[in-house]
Amino acid sequence: MTTSAPTPHRHPTAKKPGRFLKIILPILILVFALLAARIIYSNPPEAPQHSGPKRSILSVETMVLKPEPYQAEIVTYGTVQAQSQGELISQVSGVVTRLGANVHPGAFFQKNELLFQLDDRDYRAALKIAEAALATAQAKLIEEQARSLQAEKDWQRMGNDRAASDLVLRKPYLKSAQASALEAEARLEKSQLDLERTSIRAPYTGRVLTKHVDIGQFVGAGLPLIEIYASDSLEVRLPLNSRQQELVNQDSTSATTLNSANPIRVTIEPVRKSPASLIRHGQISRFEARIDSSTQQLYAVASIDDSRNQPLALGEFVKATIFGRQFEQVFVIPAHALYSNDQVLLLTDNRVERRQVTVIQRGMDRSIIDGNLSSGAQLITTPLGNITSGTQATQAEDSGKP
Repeated sequence: MTTSAPTPHRHPTAKKPGRFLKIILPILILVFALLAARIIYSNPPEAPQHSGPKRSILSVETMVLKPEPYQAEIVTYGTVQAQSQGELISQVSGVVTRLGANVHPGAFFQKNELLFQLDDRDYRAALKIAEAALATAQAKLIEEQARSLQAEKDWQRMGNDRAASDLVLRKPYLKSAQASALEAEARLEKSQLDLERTSIRAPYTGRVLTKHVDIGQFVGAGLPLIEIYASDSLEVRLPLNSRQQELVNQDSTSATTLNSANPIRVTIEPVRKSPASLIRHGQISRFEARIDSSTQQLYAVASIDDSRNQPLALGEFVKATIFGRQFEQVFVIPAHALYSNDQVLLLTDNRVERRQVTVIQRGMDRSIIDGNLSSGAQLITTPLGNITSGTQATQAEDSGKP
């Protein structure tokens, strides 16, 4: 008979450690999780601080300010016109028998040059008649002078104590003969003048604008033959605004004539450029007496000598530069270095400084400044726009040159 081994007996307390761990372990995990969350919440991570890029310091070009004398140059524009212009009128009537060599529009002529020749045969005949009438009148005058002298001698020979009357001495007849002689002489001079006027000559050196008559035409006295102008002396009316009027020294030409001891110089240059364009030199001859009420501009009239091979045309638009007042100590700066509101930029202690200045003249290339600047200051010539004062800047290596 087989005997089975006895089954070991398990104590009821052997299951307690497993249950304890099942209960305690979750609690411990939960406690540690709460502690970790509290620590993390109390000590949040800080984001790394990254510094931005360093702000670069401006590098600017400058020029050293230095006062210097300067003569104001006023630029204005106008149109060319002639000092002398008009129509040449015939003073006698007749048929045009000959035209001068330079009688056509655009042609140049010299003073006293023949322009038109009228038929002069009638005037030559009239001259001979006048010469004959003068000879007759002079003969009658000589005869009356002799009769008057003889009448005086006859009166004295008769032994009359009283003075002879004018009628006895034939003085009325003598005066009539003298008057007739003077009239005949005047008629002769008039005939000579009419004959000379059949040759119509240029009154000055000039140029033809328009021709009204041609060869073979009959012209009457007072009829215009040709329109001409003096080409060797032209004028330009130049408008000046109120600021330009201050810069033009009108007192320097008190007489405002071409012979003034201290004239205002002007250069004239055609706006329409061409290879033959030349700069003309002239001077202000006068200022007009009235300011234009609509524009408040005063007109200065410049006279120029245009006796050249390439003369200016009437009505041509030209640029004029007037040399005005002389300033002794001013600052000449580039035009772009002058900002709005009459301000400039200076480099002072490596910082930009805006400075209000007094502007004498604004130009296309340069401006003239007076006041609130000192010699040796560094003017910033680099365009910076609306930069504020106090901005750090440094001088470029190649700056400092005017």
